[in-house]
Amino acid sequence: MFDGFNKIVMAAPDSDPVVQLYTETFGGKVTLQEDREQWGIKVTLIEVGSCVVEVMSPIADDSIIAEFLQHNPDGGLTGVGIATANLEEFRTQAKAAGLAFTGGEQELIPMANNTREGFVLNKKSLFGVTLTVSREK
Repeated sequence: MFDGFNKIVMAAPDSDPVVQLYTETFGGKVTLQEDREQWGIKVTLIEVGSCVVEVMSPIADDSIIAEFLQHNPDGGLTGVGIATANLEEFRTQAKAAGLAFTGGEQELIPMANNTREGFVLNKKSLFGVTLTVSREK
């Protein structure tokens, strides 16, 4: 049903050391760095081989990662991403299993510099790890 893992998502109190590690040590390339003020975070995407590392760092005290960072002050893994060619089948099976969607299940969300689209399954139904499911546009 899915083609493989294509992304890891992490929260960090400061994204600069993470970017430095993944670019200088592992040869990654930053493909996006932008503030998402509605969530109080800066998002940085780093391509490393066939995977993307998404780093979220706070730009506001009430960011969506504030509670996570209170419990994990050094940061850590918050989610993973998988690729699938059949997004509709995956969504149907997720709904049938009673999994919770973040941001609604009806609309596909643009992702990865608008080259992919998909949806996000809530960590509350996946043992504490958010799952991003996407396909190429």
